[in-house]
Amino acid sequence: MSIMDFPAALTAIGNHVFAHSGNQRGTGYFVGAYAYEVMGYRTATVIHDDIIFAEEYTQGAMDGFVSRGGKIIQRQRTPMNTVDYGPYLTAMKQADCCLFWFMPFHAVQFINQFNQYGFKMPMVQGG
Repeated sequence: MSIMDFPAALTAIGNHVFAHSGNQRGTGYFVGAYAYEVMGYRTATVIHDDIIFAEEYTQGAMDGFVSRGGKIIQRQRTPMNTVDYGPYLTAMKQADCCLFWFMPFHAVQFINQFNQYGFKMPMVQGG
């Protein structure tokens, strides 16, 4: 079977939906490039859940950011059982923006605490 016959063969045996969005590193890459090229940020601090999904996404964002000339000031990984982000926010270094990725519940906690600590730097996340 040729690649040209493949779509017809799939629909002949049932309805299938494919939604390919690439990998997390690839998705993150464009977010980092956008932060540099369009948003104009030149330095970034990075923070994320310590899981492979977040590791891959933020590595891609850092790759896209640095490949354009940006500089990563700091990277922090937070354990999955983190509820209080105070120690990480206290240690967070100032940059033009904060690149981040958290599971939804953690994202709400982090963003609330980020604001409570008075950070003014823009937060950048996509996905």
